[in-house]
Amino acid sequence: MTGKQKRVVWVCSALLGGFAVVSAVMVLDAVPAWRHYGPAADSYLRLYTGYDREHAESLTSSVRTGLGYQTGLAVVAALATAGLAVVVHLRRRWVRATVWCTLGALGMGLLFSFTAGEATREASELLPPWYPGLTAALSAVLLATAVVVVVLMSKVEDFHEPDPREPDPRWESFVRRQAERP
Repeated sequence: MTGKQKRVVWVCSALLGGFAVVSAVMVLDAVPAWRHYGPAADSYLRLYTGYDREHAESLTSSVRTGLGYQTGLAVVAALATAGLAVVVHLRRRWVRATVWCTLGALGMGLLFSFTAGEATREASELLPPWYPGLTAALSAVLLATAVVVVVLMSKVEDFHEPDPREPDPRWESFVRRQAERP
C-alpha cells in the first residue's frame, strides 16, 4: 500500500470514528428528549380531552415514532461506523463496498429523519426546544462526513491488495476441465 493510500485509510478511519462519536452524542441527546416527551405527551393529551383527541393522539404517536426512529438509527450508526473504522484498515475487496453501502443507508436514514417533518413543527412542545435543531445539525455533520469518506475512498486506486500478475494454476486447470467437458 502506498503512502497516499495509507493516509487516506487513516483519514477515513478517523472520520468513521468521528461519525460513531457524533452518533453516540445523538443517542445521549435522545435520553433527555425521551424524559421530556413522556410528561409533555400526557399533558398534551389531557389538554385535548374535550377537543380533537384523535388528532392529539396521532400527533403524539408520530412524535414518539420519530423519536424512536432517530434513537434507533443513532445506535445503529454508532455501532456500525465504529466497526467500520476498524475494518477499513483490512485490505479486503469487500471493505469499500461495505463502507459505501453502510454510509449510503445511514445517509438515507438521516435524510428521512423526522426533525424537519410536520409532526415536529406542529408539536414542538412535546420535545425539548433544543432537540430538533441540535439533531438536524448533527445529522448534517454526519451526512457531510459520509460524503467525504465516500469521495476519499473513491479517489484512491484501491484499498485492497492488487491482483497477482501471475495467474493461479488452480484457475487454469479449472478452466481447462470446463472446456473439455462434453
